[in-house]
Amino acid sequence: MPRLRTLRPKLLQRPATQTHNWKSDEVRGSPAERGYDYAWRKVREVVLRAANELCQCPDCQGGVKQLRAANQVHHIVGRTEALRMGWTREQIDALSNLMAINKDCHEKITGGQHANSLG
Repeated sequence: MPRLRTLRPKLLQRPATQTHNWKSDEVRGSPAERGYDYAWRKVREVVLRAANELCQCPDCQGGVKQLRAANQVHHIVGRTEALRMGWTREQIDALSNLMAINKDCHEKITGGQHANSLG
């Protein structure tokens, strides 16, 4: 039987490129230094409980379209953008500006926001 040759996958031939704007905590500072302190953790728990710990993103819609566990909280209007618009911390962390979200959905949404802000 002849031996099959495999071609090196094209993905391995390309140089690695950065696809996101995420930075390590060493660069960004600790969660507490970024404003995610005890008060934030309390608000976070309220948001997750109110959503029955189900992802509220547009793709999941609280389990109606897709059932995913929420393990993070997303700012609908991002903290940086809200501060730029002159919002107070209370407005930024208001329940109306927060949604329970699955980690994968959160990365998808924030990745899209970063791409939109870049160009």
